[in-house]
Amino acid sequence: MGKESSKKIQGLLMNKFISIIPLRKGSKGIKNKNTKLLNGIPLYLYTINQSSRLFEKCIVNTNIEEILNKKFTSNIDTFKREEKYSGDKTSMQEVLNDLFCKLNLVDYNAVLLQATSPLRSDQDIINAINLFKTKEYSLVISVKETEKNILKYGIKKNNFFKPLHKKSLFKNRQELPKVLSPNGAIYVFSIKDFLKCKDFPSNKIGFYEMPLERSIDIDNIEDFRKVSKIIKK
Repeated sequence: MGKESSKKIQGLLMNKFISIIPLRKGSKGIKNKNTKLLNGIPLYLYTINQSSRLFEKCIVNTNIEEILNKKFTSNIDTFKREEKYSGDKTSMQEVLNDLFCKLNLVDYNAVLLQATSPLRSDQDIINAINLFKTKEYSLVISVKETEKNILKYGIKKNNFFKPLHKKSLFKNRQELPKVLSPNGAIYVFSIKDFLKCKDFPSNKIGFYEMPLERSIDIDNIEDFRKVSKIIKK
């Protein structure tokens, strides 16, 4: 990306949007996933470097000492996450509520970027933000197309099969509508609205669809190897 393009992007994003990067040590699928080297670079750095290009301000929320002690560019700040917000069962809502309550960020819109989505492009982020800026949505999430057959699934309830989507249960696959799934790469929302309900403001959710080849959310070693091959290309 040229210097002129980079300046245009920063001019678009710097005033009202702040990026938030949550990084927790430990992982069940891959040991020390966020700091594991991906083609010679720690996984977390792909997202931090991307944020450094695009945003005037970025906050890395982490309990990883290696990251807390590292010097980044002036627009990257680290926030030490308490251990009580660092467990396997801690929700992202708890993590963000703690962060937003302790820092004065109420006038910003947040762009939450997961480090496990290193294939996300700069333009993906810009497109999601532009969608949010239409003011039609309380939350914009990045999504990918997924299998339609999920519309035929159901849950067990009192020994009965209860369809998740009754109207689709007996339809042919070709008749089923397109199905989208969050890919975990981008979430855009108002911090003020988040603080009102201590949760993602989800009354009107907009979506930005990303192609499957950029929608891999690294969860296991197979995902890690697949992403590594794509980046090498």
